[in-house]
Amino acid sequence: MPEWMVYFNIFASIFWAIQIVFSFLWHRKHRHLRDVQLDHIPRLSVIVPVFNESNHEVQKVIDSILMQRHVDVEVVLIDDGSYSPLVVSPHSNVMCMRTEENHGKRQTQKETIRYTSTE
Repeated sequence: MPEWMVYFNIFASIFWAIQIVFSFLWHRKHRHLRDVQLDHIPRLSVIVPVFNESNHEVQKVIDSILMQRHVDVEVVLIDDGSYSPLVVSPHSNVMCMRTEENHGKRQTQKETIRYTSTE
């Protein structure tokens, strides 16, 4: 093994050992942040524009959003003129909308913001 590789391995080992020590110390110092209790549950609106996506994939996205902890989530699903209708399982925190023609992702997001109930 070349001599420079030995020095490199020693340097890399010391570097990672220092990283581990500092991460351990940081987590000990900030341990109290893990147990913070909020006095209220924040509300979050998530706009999901879709165009010609499969129903299964969209449902997986919605389920993932609704599983978030420590936040009350509202999902606004906007079907931006897909060729086939979008079908997702009903939920009280999911609002589904549809446009007749495709306007593009950014325009659809911009127009949908007015239907959210959060700031």
